[in-house]
Amino acid sequence: MTEALSRLYEILYIIDASLPETDIKAAEEEVKKTIANSGGKITKENIWGKRQLAYPIKKKTQGFYVDLEFQATPATPVELRELFHTRTSILRNMIMQVPKAKLIQEKRDADRLQRQKDKAEKERLAAKAAEEAAAQKAAEQEAEAAAAAAAAPATEEEPVEAAPTAEAAPVAPESAPAPAPVETAPAPAEAAPVAPESAPAPAPVETAPAPAEAAPVATEPAPAPAPVETAPAPDAATEEPKTSE
Repeated sequence: MTEALSRLYEILYIIDASLPETDIKAAEEEVKKTIANSGGKITKENIWGKRQLAYPIKKKTQGFYVDLEFQATPATPVELRELFHTRTSILRNMIMQVPKAKLIQEKRDADRLQRQKDKAEKERLAAKAAEEAAAQKAAEQEAEAAAAAAAAPATEEEPVEAAPTAEAAPVAPESAPAPAPVETAPAPAEAAPVAPESAPAPAPVETAPAPAEAAPVATEPAPAPAPVETAPAPDAATEEPKTSE
C-alpha cells in the first residue's frame, strides 16, 4: 500500500451481544486481521461495549459496539463488506471515508489534547518538586530542632556541676587569709619605727654644738682688749708720712 493511495476510513459494527465473550472477541480479531492482511493500519480503536439497540435487529435487543479508524486502500472496505455479509454474528456495519475537514479537526483536537496533557504533566512535576522541597525543608528543620534539643540538656547540666565547685572555692580562702595577715603585718610595723629613731640620734650630736651658744660668752670679755688694738692705728699713720719724705 502506497502512501498516495492510502485513505482514512472509519467503521462501526455491532456484534451480537448474546454470544459468549470468546465469540465476541474472535469476531473483533477477525475484522482487525482482514484490515491488516489488505495492507491497512488501524489508527484508532474505541470499544463501546454492550448497549441497548434502538430497535430489534434479527430479534436481538442488545449489541456489542466497536468503532475503528484505519488507513487503507479502497480495496480494504470491499473485503470488509464481504466479511460482514458472511458472518451472522455481526448484526450491522457501516464503513465511511473520513472527510479531509474531519482529519484536520481531529488533528487539531489531538494537538490540543496533547498540549493539555503536557501542561498537566508539567504542573504535576512542579507540584511534586514543591512537595519534595517542602518535605526536605521540614526534615531539615526537624533535624535542627532535634540537634538543638539534644544540645540544650548538656548546657543545662554544665552549670549544675560547676556551681558546687564555685561554692567550695570561697570556703578555702576564708581560713587561709586569717593566718597570713597575722604573720606579715607585725614585722614591718615594728621595724619601721626602729629605723627612724636610731637615725636622728647622731644628727643632733653633730649639728647642735653647744659652742655656738658659748660664742657670745667668749665675746663678752673682748671689749677690754679692743682699745688696745685701735691705739696703734695712729702710729701707723704717722709712719706713712715719714716714708714719703
